[in-house]
Amino acid sequence: MKKNSVLDNLRWLTNFMGKEKFNLISWPLVASFINLLLTLLTSALPAVVVWTFSSRYQLQTKLLLLVIVSLIIGFLSWLSGWYDRKMFWENTKLSMRLAVKDAELYLTQDFADSLSHEKQQERFTSTQYAFSNETTGVGIFIPALSSFVSTLLTLIIVSLLTVKVSWLVLILIWLSIGMSDYLLKQFTIKRRAMRGQIDREQLKYQYYTKISFDENASDDIRLYHMAPVIEQKISVLQKKIEASERAISHVKVKTENLIQLIGFVRFGLSFCLLLLAIKQGKLNVSQFTFYFSLIASIEIVIKSNWQSQLNLRSANSDLNVGRSYFDSVKTVISEKKTAELMLPTELNIKFDHVCFGYEASKLIIKDLSLEIRAHEHLAFVGRNGAGKTTLMMLLMGYLKPTSGKIYFGEIDSSQLSTQQQLGLFSAMFQENTVLATDILHNLSVKAIANPVRAENELKLVGLSAKVKQLEKGLETPLTKYVWDNGQNFSGGELESLMLARALYKSAPMMILDEPTAALDALSEKSLYEQIAKLMRGKTTIFISHRLASTAASDRVCFMENGQIAGLGKHKVLLKNNAAYYNLYQSQAKYYQEGGKV
Repeated sequence: MKKNSVLDNLRWLTNFMGKEKFNLISWPLVASFINLLLTLLTSALPAVVVWTFSSRYQLQTKLLLLVIVSLIIGFLSWLSGWYDRKMFWENTKLSMRLAVKDAELYLTQDFADSLSHEKQQERFTSTQYAFSNETTGVGIFIPALSSFVSTLLTLIIVSLLTVKVSWLVLILIWLSIGMSDYLLKQFTIKRRAMRGQIDREQLKYQYYTKISFDENASDDIRLYHMAPVIEQKISVLQKKIEASERAISHVKVKTENLIQLIGFVRFGLSFCLLLLAIKQGKLNVSQFTFYFSLIASIEIVIKSNWQSQLNLRSANSDLNVGRSYFDSVKTVISEKKTAELMLPTELNIKFDHVCFGYEASKLIIKDLSLEIRAHEHLAFVGRNGAGKTTLMMLLMGYLKPTSGKIYFGEIDSSQLSTQQQLGLFSAMFQENTVLATDILHNLSVKAIANPVRAENELKLVGLSAKVKQLEKGLETPLTKYVWDNGQNFSGGELESLMLARALYKSAPMMILDEPTAALDALSEKSLYEQIAKLMRGKTTIFISHRLASTAASDRVCFMENGQIAGLGKHKVLLKNNAAYYNLYQSQAKYYQEGGKV
């Protein structure tokens, strides 16, 4: 992990603010000026009181002077609070932009990386440290930096003013600051080591809590009485996390106590030097009052300084952890970027001895060679786990071959960016996401949508009449996650909606990966026949462990164990491939009227 300095991380953060970055940069400077004036004026106020009442001015003049000084102090206090509140919202805006950037990186990183446990843990740790709450990372970085700069500037000015009392006061101040700084550095090192253990336990804790509320897991949890086991694991992890947090708190309290002891000694010695100065006639009563208040205020400023220092060190360390994920994903993406290539809309696809495995020793796709012809309707069939979906992930560019090549026409897929490759395909998957937005934007999946085009696609899939019956038509919100009046479609209607979404994209090739898994066999057969008509003239790839797709296909690719076990016309495979015949016979009865699945 790269150790970036505070200035490096400040520059990194301000890049997310665009033209508004001046607001964040100016915060420490404005706060420094206000806090310096407040410290000097509040220290001077008792001295002004002593001076005014010991002077020969009229009472009205004395009171007027005190009122003016008090009003200035009150105004500066109000201004400081107002400015801090303003910058709090700027800081919140920065956290939100980092969250958006995190989502963008997650959605644009290599698909294989998104499945990696190591990468998932790295991202989880990054979000926890970088921007997920107000007590870590960006939540405290800018406020801590602002406080540190303002208190440091105040300390420099104030300590120079104390030279009139004695040079020893100046030495005492900075010697104590140096000792406190050393203690804070040691605490930061210990805290980081302890946080590493907490992060590992937090990841496990979040997994079990997620499983506890997962709708898909709830049936198994009840059926196999897993609740007590999960509850016990959560309880154990909670205790471990709490114990580690207490250990960090203990070290923090110990460090704070030592720093406070140093402050007590500094204040006592400084007060003795102040008494010595007035005894030697270096100071009058008003000056003594001023310097006494000033030295007393130094204690508050120093405490604020070491606290902001502690927060700044922790926040900077947190941001370094957060940046490790941000920077690594950005590097992966930037390395994959290539010059835009003009691809024809009609092209053959060739798999040339392609192998793939998440681990080199465990291949899922094994030395596969195949040519998919332009405009062809090709069905990939086989039992679950045969490698069909993995092959399509390779085709679309989500995954990259471990070895071998994939060609689009004469162009090697390695010359294409993931976005270029994905742009060639529309797709329907087994689990499609219905967005918590209106029907129109569920089809377009873009900020700008074309209602006329959407209506045409709905007509093609037979949903137009259904949508017209709805009060708001295309503007009807879907799901009840966000909208209380959201519309829920049936399983068949959702399949048609997803087909309309795929048609709306109007890509040159269509992939349908188990899109009918939720339908009965006859409905599945009907949908495939509908798709075959709609996809005439387009390269269309069907993927299923059931064989309804074969009726809509020009050729069938039968897969077993990551390899092609048969390729050809459906009827030819039935005659010549025993495994394919057996698979077909086990399902054929379900595609007859009256069959049951």
